[in-house]
Amino acid sequence: MKYSPELAQANTILCLEIFYAKAKRISLRHTLGYGKQLVLTHLLMVRLVEKAPPDESS
Repeated sequence: MKYSPELAQANTILCLEIFYAKAKRISLRHTLGYGKQLVLTHLLMVRLVEKAPPDESS
């Protein structure tokens, strides 16, 4: 097969597009995982406050 600069450039662009697509997907997955962790932490704190004994000073 004869070398073609256009084909090589097209292959390079395709590889970069795949790389960036995977990077965005991984980044999004980490972002969603972090958000899920924040939501779970918030729900745990809400449950702890709900189960706390009533304040006797009032």
